[in-house]
Amino acid sequence: MELLNAEAARSLLGEIEKVYGILKKNPFAFPVCGYPLLNEYRKVLIKKYIVLYKVCENTVYVERFFHQLEDYAQKL
Repeated sequence: MELLNAEAARSLLGEIEKVYGILKKNPFAFPVCGYPLLNEYRKVLIKKYIVLYKVCENTVYVERFFHQLEDYAQKL
């Protein structure tokens, strides 16, 4: 599979790696999700994507990546 924009993909991966580095140091660095039914999740915005994750006993579980235009609350 050939990427349409390899530079954009590298840039996104770089940002994801930065966030993972932050989560490794402080899993609670990002806010709790604002929807009442999703209050067990934390969220972080990476470029145009929302990452939802949980923290259980100092382990971070990345649940899903969503485009910011998606209604992610309806998909979980």
